[in-house]
Amino acid sequence: MRDPGDRGGSERLVLAVFAGVFSLALLRHTAALGYLSGRHLLPLVLISVPWAAAGTFVCLRGLGLKLPWSPRAAWATCILASGLVALTLVVYQLRPSHPTRWGHWASGRWLAEHASPSDLVLDTRGWARFIANAPGYDYWHVRQALTDSHLAYVVVGHEELEAKSPRARTLTALLAYAATPVQDFPVFVSDRNVGARIYRFHQPVSWEGLRP
Repeated sequence: MRDPGDRGGSERLVLAVFAGVFSLALLRHTAALGYLSGRHLLPLVLISVPWAAAGTFVCLRGLGLKLPWSPRAAWATCILASGLVALTLVVYQLRPSHPTRWGHWASGRWLAEHASPSDLVLDTRGWARFIANAPGYDYWHVRQALTDSHLAYVVVGHEELEAKSPRARTLTALLAYAATPVQDFPVFVSDRNVGARIYRFHQPVSWEGLRP
């Protein structure tokens, strides 16, 4: 039986433990791969939405009660303001895709048209492979991908190759050693190329000569 004085303490504890463990996983991902996107934060957003919604409603309701209006007018104002907040969030979600997605979207379309069903794709971000509905690997399984005889294409972002990190140096050396660029989808934001590039992978007999 729940303690009447608990007031949801167990639920808050479970959510806090989940948020802490998931945050540690995000830190590991960031340290290992050098990037973090909004989709990685989605679980944290989902568990925080009910609390944020309740807090917003309480604030708006308190504001309405402070104003010298009738209770009916205050409630109507609160509902209207809540609707405007919800509408703002919907409009924000329906905004055009971020430029960093365009190159990967175009890569996915290209793979859908040119890759055969038996061709596997190593996609460092996963977006192009999702658009193409192509089988393959993400960067967490790069070892398995590089030893798979069916690996045919590698999709990588320009910023990944230009980053000043050990991962970028290793990825650049790997592609120079065993892959040939076949299609480029540049997307420039200011002076940065945030597009993507597709490589044709050639399975080497040995990786002995690879030098990151």
